Amino acid sequence: MELRNIDKAFSLIIEYKEEKARLESLEYFEKEIQKNDSLYKKIKERMQERKESILALEYEIKAL
Repeated sequence: MELRNIDKAFSLIIEYKEEKARLESLEYFEKEIQKNDSLYKKIKERMQERKESILALEYEIKAL
């Protein structure tokens, strides 16, 4: 593996871990907020965005 690929892999792994942490935070708040609250819907949307981002990062990491 070339050095730049290693750098890219590390960057992707760091980004992956950050996204996972954000998702975990959103999951925590999802449990704390009532389902009829408008913030709940926004949290669900953000959770979906994070899940999609995580999947894309997993794909990129595996492709290296």
